[in-house]
Amino acid sequence: LLNNARKAAVGMAALQETLEDRQAVTTVVGQIAEATTEERALRVALDTVRTAFGWAYGSFWGLDEQDQLLRFVQESGSAGEEFRAVTLAASFAEGVGLSGRAWRQQDLVFVTDIGEMTDCVRAPAAQRAGVKSGVCFPLVVGGKIIGTMDFFVTETVELSESRAAALRNVQQLVSQRLDVLRRGAEAARNARDLLETIARLREASGDAGLVAEQAAEQATTMTREVEELGEASAAVDEVIRIISGIADQTNLLALNATIEAARAGELGKGFAVVASEVKDLARETAAATKKVSDQIAGIQASSRSVADGIHTTAETIGKLDVVQSRIAEVLEEQGRMATALEDVAH
Repeated sequence: LLNNARKAAVGMAALQETLEDRQAVTTVVGQIAEATTEERALRVALDTVRTAFGWAYGSFWGLDEQDQLLRFVQESGSAGEEFRAVTLAASFAEGVGLSGRAWRQQDLVFVTDIGEMTDCVRAPAAQRAGVKSGVCFPLVVGGKIIGTMDFFVTETVELSESRAAALRNVQQLVSQRLDVLRRGAEAARNARDLLETIARLREASGDAGLVAEQAAEQATTMTREVEELGEASAAVDEVIRIISGIADQTNLLALNATIEAARAGELGKGFAVVASEVKDLARETAAATKKVSDQIAGIQASSRSVADGIHTTAETIGKLDVVQSRIAEVLEEQGRMATALEDVAH
């Protein structure tokens, strides 16, 4: 009868521990789900696990990927100043100490008395501080270990199957939450990067639009100036035609004067000399006006060619302006999408 009573008591104690473990896991789930940053999630996990399972001290060790060492990051509770000082200064390679063993085995590791661990730098301080049993589990995100969490008590305890299963559940829950937070943080970073890129593209698009507008204005001004040059050339050409006509008339008069001078004989010799000079001047004037007329014709042809080129350029600028407007619309849509993505990530 006494034996049965003992068995019943043990069974009740085991049942009570199982219920407490389940409640502890539920508490951890509720608390860690509210964490919005990785640092906060680790803090909540340390505090909640330590309190819910009755540990005296807990700490998180992050993996230094470059040096391949576990280094202290956060703590919860207290196990004495000496133990804390040693903890803050310590680091663990894979397989070394309680944290290093959990890292290597990629599973929960429990020790009845940490003071008996010969490869742990915290063992001597643990003995002096009265720290006894400890447990450690790795945190895995994206298939890679990112660190470990360990917890200690100042008494010797045994880790039941129920407690071990509960702690493994906590390990998975914390790892999953950290994974979600990291992916959310990465999505937020990507969204911010996208927004910054869009902002730069918008600025560049605006600058390009401004340049296109200025180019269009310059093209319009140049077209107007070329047209004015064409008009001025036409006016000069008209003057040249008038001068050419006068030169022709002068040449005809000089010819008539020469004929009359010849008829006058000796009396018309002086008049003949003057008439000859007038005729030479008329020929030179005609030659000069023809040369200027040819040059004016060349200027007018070039002006028409330049005007056509400027018109074509202006049309191209107009098409570019349409493209810029479409690009601006696309950037605006991408900006709205990136903002929505950033809001979701948070």
